[in-house]
Amino acid sequence: LKEHESDILNSADYKGWLKLKEEEKKLAEHTKKLNDKVYSYLSKLSKPLRKYQYGAKDKLIEAYLTDCVQAFWDDEELKIIPILGALKESLQLNRISFEPKLHHSYLEQIQAKEELREFKEQGKELRSQAGKISIKISANPAIAKLEQNRTKQKQVEQELSRSETELSGLQQKSEKINLSQPREEILNLVKKIFNKKITL
Repeated sequence: LKEHESDILNSADYKGWLKLKEEEKKLAEHTKKLNDKVYSYLSKLSKPLRKYQYGAKDKLIEAYLTDCVQAFWDDEELKIIPILGALKESLQLNRISFEPKLHHSYLEQIQAKEELREFKEQGKELRSQAGKISIKISANPAIAKLEQNRTKQKQVEQELSRSETELSGLQQKSEKINLSQPREEILNLVKKIFNKKITL
């Protein structure tokens, strides 16, 4: 079984599985970097969005204020972009105000809102690639064979352990058996039945 496992680990299927897992890991890293970019963009607008939310009472804004990254990925139609447009207008008309330096930085940040569309497209592409890799990983027989082989190994080891325990028990019992007494009984019985003496 261990030789069979070695064959599996050296097979093209297993090597292909390792390569797919590496690709999956790289995609996860790219996804994390993209999430960091989304967070970096949106978190800078949390203060003006919070002020804007007081008047707007919009559940979408509330979601973005609670967890901006999750809200972004849940916002399929990017309804946040028109909200950011309205926020920009409120800032320009001083309906919402901050100290001049912050005010200007918020307007600049909103100006770059089209980045959100790029992030969304990158995210769709990453999810698509991840889905394809996941399907390939599931279809790869190497891990199923490896798990099956390891299950058999475990069963064999358990069976060996059970057999060793039984053998040890039998040895202990055989050591306790006194054969001299039954021997004497057999000799006496033969003598009694056949009236002849025998030696064993």
